[in-house]
Amino acid sequence: MSRALYNLLLVVLFPVGLMLLGWRLLVRPEYREALGERFGRVAASPEGRRVVWLHAVSVGEVISAQPLTAALREAYPDAHLVVSCGTPTGRAMARTRLTADRVIYLPWDLPGVIPGAVRKVRPDLFVLVESELWPNLLWTLARRGTPVVLVNGRISRRSYPRYRAIRPVMRAALAHVGAFLMQSRRDADHIRGIGAPPERVEVVGNIKYDQPVVEHTPDELNRLALALGITPDTPVLLAGSTHEGEEEALARVWQRLVADVPGLVLVLAVRHPVRCEAVAESLARMGVKVGRKTLGDCAGRGVVLLDTLGELSAHYRIATVAFVGGSLVPVGGHNPLEPAAAGVPVVYGPNVANFEAPCAELERAGAAVRVAGEDDLAKNLRRLLRDPEARRRMGGEGRKVVRDNRGAAAHTMARIAERFPAEPAGAPG
Repeated sequence: MSRALYNLLLVVLFPVGLMLLGWRLLVRPEYREALGERFGRVAASPEGRRVVWLHAVSVGEVISAQPLTAALREAYPDAHLVVSCGTPTGRAMARTRLTADRVIYLPWDLPGVIPGAVRKVRPDLFVLVESELWPNLLWTLARRGTPVVLVNGRISRRSYPRYRAIRPVMRAALAHVGAFLMQSRRDADHIRGIGAPPERVEVVGNIKYDQPVVEHTPDELNRLALALGITPDTPVLLAGSTHEGEEEALARVWQRLVADVPGLVLVLAVRHPVRCEAVAESLARMGVKVGRKTLGDCAGRGVVLLDTLGELSAHYRIATVAFVGGSLVPVGGHNPLEPAAAGVPVVYGPNVANFEAPCAELERAGAAVRVAGEDDLAKNLRRLLRDPEARRRMGGEGRKVVRDNRGAAAHTMARIAERFPAEPAGAPG
């Protein structure tokens, strides 16, 4: 009955979904690429190999999946690894950051779409990263007998009431997930609250702490900086993963700070690079001349756009102070562990619901500052930019927090191996 009601709801909402799709295709041309995959037209997996299908919806989940995909490759070297995403930026990031055999869009959770896509991919294991719980997909995988594991599980405060509203549907779908490996106790409570079998829920920590730490030589860092028109002694405020409304706020803060911190450069890494043109135009109306890395016109500019994909983590290492976006506006924040791992003081706004536990851990250690708004941001940035000893102390504590919390990826792989042995049952030893 739950499945019938869910699919009836999809049928009722389908015309609205088509209108939203049409609007998105009109204003976001990147959504037109590989559109057929969203309707289940995906290539068949090669015969004779086991298939591991990992779903990471967008950029944050792709970053989470990095240590896990490396571990999956090591544990199952002969498997065909398929990664699916839900957004163009996530798909592009997965192609550059994950060691997958192929990257596809996750087909829409429609009863006439999902079964055909699953038959073509032929997964022997399905790994779901963080939070996207699609009932038809889970029911279809169950009929096929495919083990399903939710890893780095997270149910935000914002999404929890929505899932609770359809708890009978979610309980029926989650019954087919073999293990729920959650980031925190709150996440574990939430997944149980929407219907997960309690005995299958376990808190293992956050895989984001296990991100590979890539050290760069001074020459490499100088090359990164020079491409943005920055010299080694330039003070840099790097704002990562910013959203609409934040770029203007940060530019206003930069205008207030530059008189006190001569030569200060604001580097904006916009979360969705397709917005970079609009951001440059908006800042120009404020009287701010913006350089863009892809145009090579950054020299001498006080504000530059890091308008490339997949380079933010490396560029945190040339920052004096890092601001993490999605936090001055009600988005829920983005990953503060990347700049912390780089040994950079971390600052973010009040909206960090998606990363509450890591933020709290960094704040307890004195590695990060949560600000109330634009004025508070300016005040704290001025203090940090003037105090090298405070920056050194915060950066060291951030590295320590990341180092001390590693291990979730290994725990996760141990649970996956229990359900999906390295050699299939009956294979020759």
